[in-house]
Amino acid sequence: TLSWSTMFAGGDDNKDGDRAYSTYINASYNIACPAEITLTPSVGFTPWKGMYHHKAAFTDVSLKVSKEVSLSNHLTIPLSVQAIVSPVYDRTYLVAGIGIGF
Repeated sequence: TLSWSTMFAGGDDNKDGDRAYSTYINASYNIACPAEITLTPSVGFTPWKGMYHHKAAFTDVSLKVSKEVSLSNHLTIPLSVQAIVSPVYDRTYLVAGIGIGF
């Protein structure tokens, strides 16, 4: 998956009061693994100065592990764990998710 997001309205002005057009680009790829587990490596990038960073930079690198657990023919519980590293801000995050699918 490749996504490109650009702010074109709202509170995205630079210090001169002009529109900054802050942009975030993300690339990810789902990898099917045994036991119906999906690995999704991902990388995020901002190509120029904006709200995401003061210059072009890789803003995040992550690896997500997800699996859907079936409780019945009509009910599943999607589970996920994602490790995210932000090199430009020297931060690391661990995010867990659970849902209900029917």
